[in-house]
Amino acid sequence: MTTKSNKIVDFISGLEVQSTPEEIEAVQVFSKQLVEDYGYSKSQIITHPQYRVKASPSDTSEKYPVDIAVFKDSKKKNEEIYIIVECKKKNRKDDREQLEDYLRLSRANLGV
Repeated sequence: MTTKSNKIVDFISGLEVQSTPEEIEAVQVFSKQLVEDYGYSKSQIITHPQYRVKASPSDTSEKYPVDIAVFKDSKKKNEEIYIIVECKKKNRKDDREQLEDYLRLSRANLGV
């Protein structure tokens, strides 16, 4: 759903977010698929504000934002993260390396 001043309403959180190509073509589309096609509930998913992973295992702050984080249940505990989805514009090619970093720094079992 498009709103004023180049913003859209995030499918998961209901918050207004910038209507970037990445957001419109990837984050929102994949979020809807997770709920409508794969049966995850919105309460298991974090899109906005973004879930963050640490820069290293010993880091005390979460620095790197994940586009979509899916948890095993609605409690959304760090140790229960199940899927990390990294979204890029169609012409970007640096997604795999970034996703591998996020998987290494989290407890997620699956990355997309």
